[in-house]
Amino acid sequence: MQTLWGHFTRAQSRRGQRDDVLYSQQLDHLALRGPDIFAHLIAAAGGIATLGRLYPPGLPILWAGALLAVLTLRSGLQDRYRRAVISPSSSRSWGRWFILGVFTTGVLWSLVASVFVLTPNLADQALALALIGGMSIAGIARNAASTEMMIAYVAPMIGVTALALLVHPSSTHLSIVLMLGAFGLVLVTA
Repeated sequence: MQTLWGHFTRAQSRRGQRDDVLYSQQLDHLALRGPDIFAHLIAAAGGIATLGRLYPPGLPILWAGALLAVLTLRSGLQDRYRRAVISPSSSRSWGRWFILGVFTTGVLWSLVASVFVLTPNLADQALALALIGGMSIAGIARNAASTEMMIAYVAPMIGVTALALLVHPSSTHLSIVLMLGAFGLVLVTA
């Protein structure tokens, strides 16, 4: 009996080691490319230039500053990761920091959905939806090596946008909410 238990625990240990190695390789892939600070800032500048008038003065700049700070911290974390000697078993702790970084970035981008609460103007809403959708798609492509990171980045944007869209009871807004739900379901089950 002890031999069978020993075989089982050794198999579990090897499986765990393989999982750690795979996770480490995923982080290696993600750390090779930074968080694409310039693409985020270009999109943020476009959003501020067109939607900034809907917010109190200074608030869009504060948001952009917070976004730049988070992206800079993520870039620094990835630089440290690339320079460090990481064992596969310690990659999980690094991964948690990476996930926190992409989640925080997703939360900041989700704030663009406040446009749906601030104005009934469909042009402004379409621009906000395009901005959120574009950043979601870019984040999915950028974080494709890790399902956890894709979900951490996109979930806040999908959730907050869907809630903000419910402020408007039109069938178009409801259809978009249902599409966002379907998109989120596909992402989580992929």
